[in-house]
Amino acid sequence: MALDSLRRHAAWPRLVGRLRDPLDLDRPSWGKTLLVGAVVLSLAVLLGLATAAIGNGFDDRPLFLLAVPLLVVIGVALAVNPQGLLVGLVLSRAILNPLFAETRLAGLGGLGGVLNLTVIALALTLLVRARIQVPRTALTTWLPFLALAVLGLLHAPDLVPAFRTVAAWSTYAAVFLCAFYCVKDEADLDRMLKWLLLSSVPVLAYSILGYLTGNLSHQLQSEEGTRGRLAGPLGHPNVLAFYLVIIVAAWLARSRVRPAGPALTPANIGWGLHLLVVLGVLAGTQTRGAWAGVLLLFLLYGLFVRRIYLLYIGLALVGALAMPGVGDRLAELGSNNEVYTYSRLNSLAWRQYIWESGIAWMSAPSYLWGNGIDAFKVKSVEFFPLANGTRWGAHNVFVQVFFDLGAVGVLLFIGLFARPVIALWRSGLDRNVRLMLVALVGAYLFGCFSDNMMDYLVVNWNLWFLLGLACALASRSPVTAGPQARDLETVRR
Repeated sequence: MALDSLRRHAAWPRLVGRLRDPLDLDRPSWGKTLLVGAVVLSLAVLLGLATAAIGNGFDDRPLFLLAVPLLVVIGVALAVNPQGLLVGLVLSRAILNPLFAETRLAGLGGLGGVLNLTVIALALTLLVRARIQVPRTALTTWLPFLALAVLGLLHAPDLVPAFRTVAAWSTYAAVFLCAFYCVKDEADLDRMLKWLLLSSVPVLAYSILGYLTGNLSHQLQSEEGTRGRLAGPLGHPNVLAFYLVIIVAAWLARSRVRPAGPALTPANIGWGLHLLVVLGVLAGTQTRGAWAGVLLLFLLYGLFVRRIYLLYIGLALVGALAMPGVGDRLAELGSNNEVYTYSRLNSLAWRQYIWESGIAWMSAPSYLWGNGIDAFKVKSVEFFPLANGTRWGAHNVFVQVFFDLGAVGVLLFIGLFARPVIALWRSGLDRNVRLMLVALVGAYLFGCFSDNMMDYLVVNWNLWFLLGLACALASRSPVTAGPQARDLETVRR
């Protein structure tokens, strides 16, 4: 199609025609067959040489051998089916995390960085195919915050990690935008929710296998506070925990989207067992913020959808307290709350200490615009007495955004979630689906008070993909106001 357009506008139509004709596979020709064969053979040779070069250069890291084939597959999929590639990347990112961690090079990134660039390229590709028509909800959600983040790069204390942070945030926006192109009705939403749930099965299997073998994470559990906690393929218990919170929200939302049918069917029994396994693995992460988020989801679901779930919550709480490690994690908050020179603080007291230290270090002029992207991590070695040379995140997104981007950044960060919530609540989607997704946003923001949530790439990809799917369908809702209801139609033209 692009060559046809070029033929109409080119100054040398005969030359353009000769460039196109050899690839016209509708007419048999020995010349075309030889040309296609030569191209395929050349690509095969180049692929082999590149793989051999990578293998010789990284003989101690054999997973690098997958780099070239993976890039070829991504490139072909990007040209053939951008939407399918996006769904595949988002849904496979969690289980492939060990691969990306293994191929990461200090100072250079790795396959994970290539994947991030691919997601941004996907968004640009879909925008071009849609004639640069941007859904209004997607535009007004992320653009103000990203614009401020780019300005924050100008006075960032360490530019390279700051640029990576903004690039990661850009992928969240790209995933949210691309999700608008993946659904057009409730059947599509049900299908996407189903695939999202199925994508968690290998993550759960990996986590359970790690528990049975004593290898709780693909990485060494050397970080203080993570020993004995289940992390699965995601490297840290908190990341796995909040990923599972999203899975629970998707499970509850899909229970209201999928067509009604008999209650006791093999499929429903299987989904019920799936939820039990998710909750069991979530308990093994020992992440209190995620526990609170799931409790919020089930409380709202029990109060407004199915009252029987309130009974399930009570039984689950009794069972959870009987599990080893769960009661200890809750009891830990009642001890080691005072700061001494060499004291060992509990996790909550440690967090409060670093928040107080960071805000006390700030100067009054920085309250409005902050100190630059990633300034909290870089400056923590100066203002935090317990840093011991380590660059610590704030473990509170609001504190970190305030330190890095000031009060304006905090307001725009809240606006990131206010826009989708308003769009969902005003839509004509099933009330219970809206309730679960809004509760998911609440659980995420609750986690932001105690964790570096914006650094959890897998969590944010799945969250913004799910919100994008729902907002896309909400934009088609007849209840939604006029301009917003035309968002999807503009994209689909």
